[in-house]
Amino acid sequence: DAHAGYYPGGADRARPDADLDRVRARVDQRLGTGPGGHVPADHVDPHAETRFEVVRGRMVLERDGRQHVLLAGERARVPPGARYRWCNGGAEELHVIVEVEISPRAGA
Repeated sequence: DAHAGYYPGGADRARPDADLDRVRARVDQRLGTGPGGHVPADHVDPHAETRFEVVRGRMVLERDGRQHVLLAGERARVPPGARYRWCNGGAEELHVIVEVEISPRAGA
């Protein structure tokens, strides 16, 4: 299966976080996928900011029709409302940390 999956030994954790302007929930996931692995479709979330950090491998992030290549140690941010998808763009396994911050008033 070429779809992205949970990284063995990784942890999913949700942490409540708050500030004076909005209530947020943050979810961190460590994912891994082999060569050719990808998410199955474009994704848009009007209420979430998604951040990626590549731990190992080569990730291709397509955001609003533009491709960005990320290598180990590099990060990218997808703002609320942006259309995106990502895939393993290399010949080795991709390990990536994904942080999703959800806010009911994101972009407001």
